[in-house]
Order: sequence, then C-alpha cells, then structure tokens
Amino acid sequence: MKQFCFPSVFNITLSLGLLMSLPQQSAAGEIIQQLTPETGISAHIEKSSEGYVLMQPDGSKLSILTADFMTMPDVDISLKTEDYDYNGYPDLALGVREAGSLDIGSAVFLYDPKEKIYSPLIIEDALSGKLNCGELWNIERLPERKAIKSSCSLDGHYSRTDILMFDAHKNLWLEEQSRPEEDMSGWPYLIKPMRMVRYDPQGNILLETPLPGFEMEEMWEVPVNRLALYNQPDTKNAAQQFLKHGDQVRKLAFAGNDWMKIALPATGAQQEYWVSLKEAYDLRTWLVENNAKSQPVQLSLFDYSQAETDPDYYKHLFTLVLRNNGLENIQLNYSEVHLLFTATDGKQTLHKLYDIYNTTLEPDEKHMLDDNPVEQRSGNYVIYHETAGDETYLPFFPKGLAEGRYKIRSVLTSNSLTAPVFSADEIEMDYPPKLPASLIAP
Repeated sequence: MKQFCFPSVFNITLSLGLLMSLPQQSAAGEIIQQLTPETGISAHIEKSSEGYVLMQPDGSKLSILTADFMTMPDVDISLKTEDYDYNGYPDLALGVREAGSLDIGSAVFLYDPKEKIYSPLIIEDALSGKLNCGELWNIERLPERKAIKSSCSLDGHYSRTDILMFDAHKNLWLEEQSRPEEDMSGWPYLIKPMRMVRYDPQGNILLETPLPGFEMEEMWEVPVNRLALYNQPDTKNAAQQFLKHGDQVRKLAFAGNDWMKIALPATGAQQEYWVSLKEAYDLRTWLVENNAKSQPVQLSLFDYSQAETDPDYYKHLFTLVLRNNGLENIQLNYSEVHLLFTATDGKQTLHKLYDIYNTTLEPDEKHMLDDNPVEQRSGNYVIYHETAGDETYLPFFPKGLAEGRYKIRSVLTSNSLTAPVFSADEIEMDYPPKLPASLIAP
C-alpha cells in the first residue's frame, strides 16, 4: 500500500493510507466538517481518539491525521475546501502547523466525480526530489495559471517557492520554482542570481528570471571578436546583428546554461536580445583569439613520439603537468581539463576529460595531473584517473570521432582563473589507436 507522509520537519510521521479502511467497530467521532463536493453527494470529517477520519460518500473511511498529533502541544490543524485540480469540484486540504514553525505542512485530497470518492494527492519520490520544500507547504491556488503554489522557509533564511500543475492524468509536474544564487557548474563559471526557473513538462529549463531585488545589474563584456544576437534562445532566430569584443551589455536572464538574455546600452527604449554562451565561450575560438593572455598557470603536455624504448607504449602515454609560475598560491576549486582534437583537415572537436577539485599550487610548484597511457578496456579507449580518492577509467576520445590522425592540445578552465589555459605543446595520436597487447584488457 502506497503511503503519503508529511515532511520530517514535524518530527513525527503523518501517514495517509491510500483508501485505507479503518475497523468498522471504531467508535464514531465528533463531526467537525461537512463536505458537499457536488449536488446530492456528501461526506464529512470526524475527530476521535484515533485522529481525523474522512468519511467517504460511499461510507468507507480514510484516515487523514493520526492520533499522535492530537497529543502534541500547540499544533494548529486546519481544513479547507477548494478546487485544487481545477476540475470544477471542491477538494479537501489538511494543514498542520507545529508550535514555533512559520510553515503549514499541507496534504490534499482530490475528489473524483466519477468514483465519488476522495483520494490523497501523492507526491512521488521523483518529483519530491526536485522540490525546494520536498512536499506541499503553505499551499495556494493560482487560478489564472491553473496551478498550485507551495512555499516554505524551512531554514529561516529566505522563502522558497514551487509552482506545480496537473497533467491530463492528474499527475503533478513542476512548472516553476525559485532557485538560490549559484555558480554554473562548469566553464564559463558565470554566477546566476536568486531567480525563478520555468520548466516544460519534461523538466527542461525554459527561462531563468531574477527575482525582484536580485536583478543582475552587473555588466558583461563580450569575450570574442564577433558574437551573434538572437531574438529568441534558438539559433534559428538570429537578429542579423552582432556584438564585438569588449562591448559592454547588461545581463538580464538565462535559459539553462546555453543562453543568456542581455540588454544593449541605450538612451531610449531598452533593446533586449539573446546570446549563445556556447558561441561566446567556445574554447576553440578562445584558443585563436584569447590564448595570448598571460596566466600564472602553465599547462604542459609531454611528447614521447621519439621514444626508442617500447615506442608503442610511450606514444600512447598521456602526461599532463601543471605549474604555478606566479608569486602567490593558486587554489583550483572547480576546474576542468578538456582535450582539443584537431584533424588533418583542420576540423576541431572538444572533449571534456575530467574535473579537478581543491588543488593548491604554491609558487613554482609543479603538479602532475596525469601520467597514464590510453588503454582499451571492454572495447572502449580509456585512461586511468584518480579524482578525490576515487579511481576510475574515463573515455579519452570524444564520442563520434572520425577515424584519422589527430593533434591533441590540453585546456584547463577554472573559476579561479581569468581565462582558460592552453598547453603550448600538442601530441599526436591515431584514432582508433593501435595499442600494444599490454594496454588491451578484456
């Protein structure tokens, strides 16, 4: 039997058995609320020593609040009847507020006009894990959107909001929610302010708009020589206008990690466009346009193509070393190593190899990131790597890479650096590589 529970903030579990029948010999309780979901159909809520019980229109019983709550001091219990699924029939909402809490935990019982019965609205685990509040709190109807608003301030720092909608099968999905300020998890490490994030039914991000009071006032400088403007966050909606390197614009919003809405400097009406962050921060473009920027970190690849001893092994050995050429310590907290593959026809393919966490380099210190060969394991070409104590084998070549010979350059990105660092050296490898037997495992 599926169980529905209030969040653990109440320090006690409130179980709502789905259409759970109580013993018929239970003593009748005090009727505390009559329910009339439609003409000629009635139900009611009884309060007894067993808790709160919903007496269904068909005479069956549904426990909606266990007796544990009856003995808790200063617990505020409320009942409301409103149409939460917007089918034209009033549903039941039970609210419980624990002493000292700012929030009301909510449970909703939807009335089904076909079955003439109330059923608990279940928050499935997959959805619960996405919600700011885990379950339903302080629920409100948003009739203009046919949605339910759930909000909470569980840690007391700020109010968090989830807006949910029903699909055609009466299942909830997350349509919008507030999100705290956060850094983008990888290159280019932009900071997103506290904002509302809107999703489609499949969970894809449509738009991220800063909340009032958290608007992005900071300016953004165009980092590449030529950057296209778009009317919508879609490459098919080009505005036939471009920004140039060094132009200053104001950040307005995001659409996932691929698009940013900007406002152009203007004395009249504000001109708003979208820019592609993939185009603005394409590492292949940065190699050509920005590689001359001086950086305190040096990234070195070692070429073993002239090795005379065991050449088949050494030409597949990947050795990557970091060095701090600056005068101060460098802390690499969130960093990534990428590989740039250049084919003989000049086509370039970028491949993220792995992350680097919490690495400190003192002045003039060298740090070896890798000194491992490319291997074949279970038919895949991988390289051994240890990250934060976890040993693993990672794909060395990008998916879909065409056969041929490639020059390979390494790239380091980090939120601690002002720009990516490219290795001055390149190595060459064939794909697929012709490995010696010592590097091939079943």
